Amino acid sequence: MTETSSDVDRILQLEATQLSRQREVDRVLKQSVLDPFSILGVSHTCTPTDIKLAYRNKSRLIHPDKTAHAQARDAFERLKQAETELMDDEKRKSILTMMQEARRELTAEWKREEKGEEFERAVVEKYKSIMIDIEWRKRQRLKQELAKEGAASAKEEEAMRERKKRKEADRAWEDSRDQRVSSWRDFQAAGSSGKKSKKDGQTVLGETTADADTESLVSNDDTPDFDDTGIPLVDSESEDDTEDEDEDEDEPALRYKRLGGSVPGLFEKDTASTLRACERFLVLGTHWGNVIVIDIEGNLIKQWRAHSATVNSVSVDLDNEYVASAGDDGRVVVHGLYNDDITIVDYSRPVKAVAIDPMFSRKRRFVCGGTGGQVIMYEKKWYAKGDTILFTSAGPILSIQWMDSLVAWACDEGVQVYDVGRAMRITQIARPEGSPRADLFTCRLQWRDSRTLDIGWADFVQVVVLKERAPDALGPLLYAEISVLFRTDFVVCGLAVYRSQFLVLTYGDHETVDQGRMDSNGGGQERSRNAQAPELRVINRNIEEMSSDALPLDGYSLLQPNDYALAYCPPATPGEDPDTWFILSPKQLVAVRPRGLADHVQWLTERENYQQALSDIEDAYAGRGPWAMYRDQVKEPEYQAIGQHYAQLLMDAGDSAEAAKVCLRVLPRTGETESVAAWESWIFAFAEANALQLVAPHIPTAGLSSTVYEMVLAFLLTSDIAQFKELVFAWPPTLFNAFSVALAVEDQLEKTTGDREALQETLAFLYDRLNQPAKSLKYHLELFTAGVLDRIRRENLFDAVRDKAELVMRYDDHELGGEARPLGDRCEAKGVVLLTDNTDAIPCASVVKQLVSSPEHLHVYLHTLLGKDPHLGAPFADLQVELYAEYDPAKLLSFLRISTYYTFDKALEICEERGLVPEMVFILGRMGDNHRALMLIIERLRDVPRAIEFAKEQNDPELWSDLMVYSRDKPEFIVGLLELGGTLTNPTKLIRSVPQGLIVPDIRRALTNVLYDYHLQVELCTDCKHVLDADCELLSEGLRRVQHQGLAVDGDQMCLVCQDSLAGSVALSFWCGHVFHDRCVLHPDVLKKTMLKIQVKWQGKKYEVDVDTTQPGEVFKMQLYSLTGVEPDRQRVLVKGGQLKDDTTMTSLGLVDGQILMMMGTAGELPKAPLQPVKFMEDMTENEMAQALAIPAGLSNLGNTCYMNATLQCLKAVPELKQALDSLAGGMGQSDPRKNLAASMRQLYDQLSASSDGVPPLVFLQFLRQVFPKFGAQDRQHGGFMQQDAEECWNELLTTLDHALKKEDTSVIEQYMSGTMVTTLSTEEAPEEKATVREQMFRKLDCIIDKSVNYVGQGIGKGLEQVIEKRSDTLGRNADYKAVSRIARLPEYLTVAFNRFSWKASESVEAKIVKSVKYPLDLDVTEFCTEELQMRMRPARQRVRDIDDRLAMERKLKAGKRPSQQEEEPLEPLAPFVLDDELKADVGCNPSGVYELVGVVTHIGRSANSGHYMGWVRKEKGVGGPEPKSNADTRNWWYKFDDDEVSMVTDEDILKLCGGGDWHTAYVTLYRAKQLN
Repeated sequence: MTETSSDVDRILQLEATQLSRQREVDRVLKQSVLDPFSILGVSHTCTPTDIKLAYRNKSRLIHPDKTAHAQARDAFERLKQAETELMDDEKRKSILTMMQEARRELTAEWKREEKGEEFERAVVEKYKSIMIDIEWRKRQRLKQELAKEGAASAKEEEAMRERKKRKEADRAWEDSRDQRVSSWRDFQAAGSSGKKSKKDGQTVLGETTADADTESLVSNDDTPDFDDTGIPLVDSESEDDTEDEDEDEDEPALRYKRLGGSVPGLFEKDTASTLRACERFLVLGTHWGNVIVIDIEGNLIKQWRAHSATVNSVSVDLDNEYVASAGDDGRVVVHGLYNDDITIVDYSRPVKAVAIDPMFSRKRRFVCGGTGGQVIMYEKKWYAKGDTILFTSAGPILSIQWMDSLVAWACDEGVQVYDVGRAMRITQIARPEGSPRADLFTCRLQWRDSRTLDIGWADFVQVVVLKERAPDALGPLLYAEISVLFRTDFVVCGLAVYRSQFLVLTYGDHETVDQGRMDSNGGGQERSRNAQAPELRVINRNIEEMSSDALPLDGYSLLQPNDYALAYCPPATPGEDPDTWFILSPKQLVAVRPRGLADHVQWLTERENYQQALSDIEDAYAGRGPWAMYRDQVKEPEYQAIGQHYAQLLMDAGDSAEAAKVCLRVLPRTGETESVAAWESWIFAFAEANALQLVAPHIPTAGLSSTVYEMVLAFLLTSDIAQFKELVFAWPPTLFNAFSVALAVEDQLEKTTGDREALQETLAFLYDRLNQPAKSLKYHLELFTAGVLDRIRRENLFDAVRDKAELVMRYDDHELGGEARPLGDRCEAKGVVLLTDNTDAIPCASVVKQLVSSPEHLHVYLHTLLGKDPHLGAPFADLQVELYAEYDPAKLLSFLRISTYYTFDKALEICEERGLVPEMVFILGRMGDNHRALMLIIERLRDVPRAIEFAKEQNDPELWSDLMVYSRDKPEFIVGLLELGGTLTNPTKLIRSVPQGLIVPDIRRALTNVLYDYHLQVELCTDCKHVLDADCELLSEGLRRVQHQGLAVDGDQMCLVCQDSLAGSVALSFWCGHVFHDRCVLHPDVLKKTMLKIQVKWQGKKYEVDVDTTQPGEVFKMQLYSLTGVEPDRQRVLVKGGQLKDDTTMTSLGLVDGQILMMMGTAGELPKAPLQPVKFMEDMTENEMAQALAIPAGLSNLGNTCYMNATLQCLKAVPELKQALDSLAGGMGQSDPRKNLAASMRQLYDQLSASSDGVPPLVFLQFLRQVFPKFGAQDRQHGGFMQQDAEECWNELLTTLDHALKKEDTSVIEQYMSGTMVTTLSTEEAPEEKATVREQMFRKLDCIIDKSVNYVGQGIGKGLEQVIEKRSDTLGRNADYKAVSRIARLPEYLTVAFNRFSWKASESVEAKIVKSVKYPLDLDVTEFCTEELQMRMRPARQRVRDIDDRLAMERKLKAGKRPSQQEEEPLEPLAPFVLDDELKADVGCNPSGVYELVGVVTHIGRSANSGHYMGWVRKEKGVGGPEPKSNADTRNWWYKFDDDEVSMVTDEDILKLCGGGDWHTAYVTLYRAKQLN
């Protein structure tokens, strides 16, 4: 449809407004957030009123709902923030103060007062610099304050813990003073005091001086005690080593902890004598005969009195179910832990050792020994019980250990190993030579495994390995081999294995051992009152002491070696839990564990070995190294704190590179506040150190503020462009303001000469992200990005390259390899083809203007354009002539022949300059200067055939004369004219003009050919004459036969002269189609009757008028208007029978020459223009039309929600749905989310009814996404919410409303918008198989679209008849079934969905079918109904036809076009009709099958997940808005809902939505049943 000039002006005005909006958005985003004055565009002296006014104007301009700019929301938020800051008096005053400070500093720097723009810009930049510096200092100060507060808090907590410990220790010390002095009965007789004999250089923390007596040792309050984390330790190194302690200090291997729980209470009344450790508990024996079971934390599990004297030994079976104990009372007691099973055996002599069978629960036996010197096995069987003596020694049996089937014990002869399974002694390991008496120092036995026995006896340590003998060897199966044997200078009180090393509990030194040997030779051992503290030593396989820890246990100065015990507790989960050892003294039980990761890290950090600490923590976290099982001891915050402290030390030392490595290892990467604060603090720190590039690639891509990311990018942009590019490509688009970064890169690109390619790639990427193809394509083309031209075509980005023609041509050069290629190849390149194929989007004039500086490219473009359409390059024809002459002269002549737009003079001048003679000849021929052209051919080309051909083309007799004159003395021209001249030359004249005596070679042959051609021509002419004569005769005969045929004349026709009927009269009919009475044609006055002269009297004047009686009265009135100035509609011409009407034929008035007619009417003056100019609807803007027509409100687009808006507007055309929503009980707080959605829809419709502006459907959208989360899907590539399918939204809404509005098993959706379909399924492959019939409900009809579908009815028919493949039980295989569906019930509102989208596998997208499918305003679906329904709908269908006919008749009556013969007859009322009873009872059905269109949802775009949706709803007549201009105007008006922009269109516009192009295409249509009244 052709647009008027006002439409064009309006379109241009809208485009200009959008352009200004986008420019304002770009301007706001360019401004710094630190300068709110620049953002609002106000001066520094503005008032609050100025600020409000500026904000109001600019917010209207850049509001996201008013402009399509991708970053409008960011700009609007920045504008709002600037307005908030400036409206705050304090903030505005602060900003102005900082501005003044910047001005003062800049004036001092420039050393002169400046008032120009450059100085003002410099002031703003200086202000920004000051504000950035203030922000950085603020962050640093906050960081320092937080660090100080943390240190102070930690110090205070540590002090509180120390005070609490000290109070608890003091209280415990005071409470146990009496027990410490007098509880040990073994020490009651001790009274002598002496000095402690200790190793040279060994010092024990808290030890009293050598002169102190026993009482002072025990009661000294300053003696250190165990705490919850360990006990005071001192490495037993020599004094010489102490001097170098700081230089070469070894880390302690073990940590100690005094057991709490029930242990202190137990030891208040008793003292421990022996210990056994298991996986889950410890078993203690006491001097008072008690057996105590505690867990590994010291909590009491079980206790019983097993003996009346000291318990010497305890043993536990492998299942940890039975405990055996032996005491000085001569008894062995086996006690069940989980039952009442107790076994007591009395041997009447003190029993010093006992070992229970590991499988005691099944075999009921144990081995014991004592002062009697016998090793006895007690065994209880079902038939008997008794003792078996396994060995008899000369001395007491002091230690027994049982492993599997092997039992080892120690006696005077040494260590014996006995095989219980074979009932034989395997071997004996003799005591080392020089050992003290066997009973003086208890032998410490420990089975490492079933083949390895560790022995510690006095000052000797042995490792015995049991090996199998050869099969043919004599003796026991196993034999013993001592693999390790070494002597110490201390007494072994306990022995265990620690990480393939020996863990030895020691007592005293070599003097103690020597004293023992003396005691062995002499009297008994005398208990010392000044003994040294025991030590726990770690000795490696090379018998080297690795560490030594002195243990100041309570009362150690009074204890002897046999008072101590060391027990190994295996871990509950091997490999995960650490090993544990327990050290027992009479009054204390200490747990010994390997130092964990926390201890190790603390030890390293105290010595500032942070690197090793971090490495060990990381290895532990990864499950590597010796600290892996302790990884839970050091939490992530502690690890991060250590790393950050170390990094700060490195930064202070100037080692930024190493500090960066540490930060990247330890900084957290969570989104928590602490993590964000840590990263931002360190980023600012590295920025201050000018080393930001070290951490930039590893900054978290979430959580930090956009200022941080932009600062990093700004730093890298000037320092490391490659890294800058890498980060821009890698970081998500939400991290920084891509537009601001792009502006900075463009500025840098202008300044730099290197790394331009990286900057260009970055800009291309950024503008692609910003969806600004016009800018991104510039850089893609400069970079020769592969596939960029295909992308332009695919995404229809031709407007974006409108000003980039030169870049497109350079891209072609690059694709062709940069070498000189033929013009044909260059014209087929993608770039030039793109420019020439899309001249509507890329105007030729624009391209030519851009390529003027590159003439070769211009030549390629214009040549390609010539091949597309010669008329497109018409304005540039002169330029093209010059380009052809310069770059491709061979094609110039072809162009001159094709084109008619170039200037002959200029083209001739160009050819003359370059000596292009053939082209000059052609141009001269075009100019009409044939003579000159001929002379050029003759004189410069000397081409006879060409000269003759030229003369033939021009067909100019003078030219032939010139040629003959010139040729008469030139033999070659004479022969050429004779041979080639043909009939255009006179051979006789030519021969006569030849001078006498001129020799003309080949003239005989030429004349012979001339004569032959002449005779041939005569024969041809004769034959042609014969053919023409025969054709004329044949055609004449045919014409004669036709003209002798009669012409049919209808009796109802009128004579064109008298206007009477031809019936009953002789009529004459002419071949031209005119029919007359014979009397009218033959009457001599007939001509006079058709043209009359009459007089018209008006206001006393007479006017003579020539009247053509064959014309209507309207023509006659126009003649009078030209004479009198009275407008036709104001004229009252009085004729016979009344007034002259416009459609009255003048012949019917019976006028005669000279007749006088009377006319009434006033000419009057022309009406004055109204005070306010009248504005027609076509000239109004959409907003003006909405105000004038009371157009309903639209829905705001909340980010790709046009699909929802269009659906809601169309469903609003169903008043029954609105009534059902109004009757819905409850609000939006119900438990059923579907009812909440319906309630929000009701509220939204109420808002639309009460508003004239756009309504944002926020609440409804939230509930919609709650019920259907798919409508809240995010676009990962571009951000924001994804576009959704309107048809899918339509279907889901109807389903939800059907549930929410259901009452008494029915709903408004089921009643008014759902029909019933009957589907018959049958197959021709099995005719005997019975057809399947099923009935189902439907809410829409699908219109299938393929090549054969042009109308909606065809598509619906295809959708109702389909072929499907399913298994046939009759055939036993799959078969093709034909499913034929017919409608059994039609709803009042029918939805028709066009299947516009299909999956395109080649491109993996859902492509759109844009084929045109026409749909009517009135749709009849009767043919798709069942026969039964068609029969029942007949009365209603007839009623609809009667109504349509009556409406047409009424329109004719109102328009004054009713036939004259019916003028006085009144219209009869419509006959009553009887509606089918079932249809009458079915409320909400359509009884006629005829629908009228009331709503359309359209889509524009190429994919269902993109593009734009709009709603079109029919306006009900009489409800606001325009009405038909006349009674004959049957058009309906429609509301066009483009989100919140609503305008009005007509039926013609609706019918144009049928598809066939890239305009809006109908996707879902809503039809309403036609009314029957």
